Amino acid sequence: MLRLQAFRGVSAEAPENTMSAFRYAVAQGYDIVSVDPAITKDGKIVILHDKTINRTARTGSGKEISETVNIADITYEEARIYDFGVAFLPKFKAENLPLFEKVLAFAAENNITVNISEKFVSLPEKAKKDLLEIIKKLGAKPIFTFKTVGDIKDLCPLLPDCEIHYNGFVDADVLPFIKRFAGERTVAVWVYLNTDKELCKEIKKYALLGISHSADFNTYEQFDYAVNELCADIIETTGKFKHDKNFGYIPDMHSHTKNSHDAVSDPDELCKMNIERNVNGCAFTDHCDIGLYGTMDMYANIIASFKDALAMRKKYAGKLDVFTGVEPGEAIWRMEVVHNLITMCDFDVVLGSVHTVRYPKDSHAFSIIDFTDWDKETILDFMDVYFDELWETISTMPCDIMTHLTVPLRYINGKYHKDVDIDLYADKIKKILRFIIDHGIAMEINTSGVGGAYDVLLPERKFIEMYRDMGGYLITFASDEHSVEKAANAFPETLALLKELGFKHIYKYEKRVPIQCTIV
Repeated sequence: MLRLQAFRGVSAEAPENTMSAFRYAVAQGYDIVSVDPAITKDGKIVILHDKTINRTARTGSGKEISETVNIADITYEEARIYDFGVAFLPKFKAENLPLFEKVLAFAAENNITVNISEKFVSLPEKAKKDLLEIIKKLGAKPIFTFKTVGDIKDLCPLLPDCEIHYNGFVDADVLPFIKRFAGERTVAVWVYLNTDKELCKEIKKYALLGISHSADFNTYEQFDYAVNELCADIIETTGKFKHDKNFGYIPDMHSHTKNSHDAVSDPDELCKMNIERNVNGCAFTDHCDIGLYGTMDMYANIIASFKDALAMRKKYAGKLDVFTGVEPGEAIWRMEVVHNLITMCDFDVVLGSVHTVRYPKDSHAFSIIDFTDWDKETILDFMDVYFDELWETISTMPCDIMTHLTVPLRYINGKYHKDVDIDLYADKIKKILRFIIDHGIAMEINTSGVGGAYDVLLPERKFIEMYRDMGGYLITFASDEHSVEKAANAFPETLALLKELGFKHIYKYEKRVPIQCTIV
């Protein structure tokens, strides 16, 4: 059976070598996580790839570390002062450097295997012994990876009975020695996707075949080649390639109830409609637009939404999964308010949205601005500001999903027929897409406009294709309904489009972790 290995955890969606990255791997069904052991000044074994903490850590206040800090020069308690999550994304603020023992215990509790990288070889002798003692104490069966045949020969006799992986130079002459020195243990040999097929066949005579993650291994066509042509036994991925599960599961990760200031949906009726329309999961993500802060009790509304979601989850258990969520709009206006809102309840999903921009001519929500007399130059400038504020929002707000990328056009082009050419903003859109792809934020496909005055998806097809071509894969569905009859609007057609474009999964969020749902 094919096994998938998450490279330093699910490092495309969470900060590498952290408990969050390992939690993601468990939730998404990975078989193995690779980890990099390192040693602190006081002899604690931690998980960190680099010799320094500078690339992956920030100060406690979230700033870049000004001086070079070697992990071997600081104690574990000193390392805990640093933040190993916020450099990846604000969502992961206050992530601590994990201890090897904690990771190993977590893996055992969750039936996932730890692959200890070749960095083990370079640890001081005492640290090697301490690491092996931890393994023995926990009764764990990790994998050990080596980069030279000599290391396998020298160190295998010292190791517990465990699987051995080889990640160094390999040819037909080396293979018998790898197998000989590993003895009766299970052995895997790692190569890259472009390795000669004949060598891969030769490897499989002696060992399992692993295909290593590399920058050019990026598509499911390549994945299928690795499985069907090279006959891989293990594939390493930063997160894009996942086991298929939740076949045909359709989740709506963005819907509204009467707890939003501009929606009327009764929670119970919304659930019934989703079930009728073959939706399997629905997130209540009611509005808390910061522009309205002080004019309404946002906290009360969101707590009411959260409680309604929990009540509906219980009522419709086995028929519909109901997720808790929230949609803060204009987060960059009052980030402290947003932090309060998203931390006061145990949400499954947090949306990153912009409904209003700080524009001198009119700073009301797009939905209530009268664009009738706006000239083209002003509208184009307004759209520039929108994309700038969307960029600032998704890069600074602790969100899971970027919503309705091109939403102002629902009004500007749909209601007011201004015919703005969205291609004028392709560079800004590409910048936003690059960020969300590199930092594990999902892109929402919002179907709220389909069938209306602006009868297109948000974003439209060409930007979904751009996202795909840039390596994006985290897609969520959103009816963005504000009244029950719009639930699951155009979902079947949108699923068919994604399948046509080559997407393998759509995603639901549970406890703020993306979970794959296989498109059928």
